[in-house]
Amino acid sequence: MPDQKPRGYEEESAPVPSGEESSSGQGKTIAVGAAVAAALVLIVAIVLAVMQHRHDEAAEREAAAVSASQAAEMSRSAEASREAEEEREAEESRAAEASREAEESRAAEASREAREEREAQRSRAAEASREADAEREQEPEEPVRSAWPDPPFPAQGNLEWATNGPYQSMWTCNQTADGHYGNINTSNCFTGPDGGVYFYMLRQAAR
Repeated sequence: MPDQKPRGYEEESAPVPSGEESSSGQGKTIAVGAAVAAALVLIVAIVLAVMQHRHDEAAEREAAAVSASQAAEMSRSAEASREAEEEREAEESRAAEASREAEESRAAEASREAREEREAQRSRAAEASREADAEREQEPEEPVRSAWPDPPFPAQGNLEWATNGPYQSMWTCNQTADGHYGNINTSNCFTGPDGGVYFYMLRQAAR
């Protein structure tokens, strides 16, 4: 069915814009586009700034991380160097202590050996003295030599025995006694208490 319009209805036609209204619309469109473009530029600038800031922050963090890593490495190196130095000093101290103990041990050993040697010498000297005393005790006593032997026979009448000597040897004594006095008037030669050689001879008794 064809559309039926109410009575009295009149179809209104669209208004036709005038030339001024058209120019005004175009200007508004351009202004809006410029504003949008400016906004986009601003947004892009902001985004770029944010990205640059983040990049800078990342670079700073990376630099800080590198610096921290370098600092940690330097700290570890310094700690290792310090530990090595402490170990070297400890080793030197242990070596010095061992050397001192060895020197003290050698000195103590030398002192002990010297003391033992002195004691051994004293012991040997005491033993030698005891042995010498024992030998002296065991030696037979030297017989006591009589002062002078008796003459061969008693003198008769006005004669007496007189001692003649000393001579250096028994041979000299015998030669003298036999050559000058004869066996009748002399005794055999003998050793007197002083070690000299003598003989008795008869002579006229002193009045």
